[in-house]
Amino acid sequence: MVADTLFDRAIAAAPIHGAPGQYAVEFSADWSAPAGPNGGYLAAMVLNAMQLALDDSHSHHPPPTPRPPRSMTLHYMRPPQPGAGTISVATERAGRSMTTLTARIEQGGKTMVVAIAAFGGAREPVLEFAEPMPDAPPVAELKAMPKLEQMPPIAHRFDLHPLPGPYPFTGADRAELGDGRGCRSRGRSTRCCSRSAPTSGCRPSSCA
Repeated sequence: MVADTLFDRAIAAAPIHGAPGQYAVEFSADWSAPAGPNGGYLAAMVLNAMQLALDDSHSHHPPPTPRPPRSMTLHYMRPPQPGAGTISVATERAGRSMTTLTARIEQGGKTMVVAIAAFGGAREPVLEFAEPMPDAPPVAELKAMPKLEQMPPIAHRFDLHPLPGPYPFTGADRAELGDGRGCRSRGRSTRCCSRSAPTSGCRPSSCA
């Protein structure tokens, strides 16, 4: 993986020489939420290490078809502190169509996060859960939300362009948000919508 964006560099994992499946990582305070590093940021870091481990194993025994990630579950036990840590990746099973990996984020001799993920080839979907993307004007036509003092550091890594609905971080009485998000490192904007309803039509933005 070539680290060519700010986010790529933030989730970079370096193989540790002489320790197969072990990767050195650096936790940045720039991607923190109020309680510690943002969970999605840590998940992206774990997935990156898993994909590096998978690519390494496939270089020796290539599967018949590509195996992109299909699902991942993480358990957050304690928040890592800004600074160095390690991610350990293990192959639990490599079958004909799917590979299952587990990973652990560790820092200071303690386990911070445990993850399990499945990588497999494409299959025909049986069920469709997502709602259609709601209609929304182009992000370029929306005014960016001003940065608020109470926003966590991660909120300063992208611009929010609110659609109808209350601003986040303002203590509004409705947990509903529609917005466009532009990644500050690349100046590129994407749209997403998130709602508190169980059947959310959320399409997360990507800082790539």
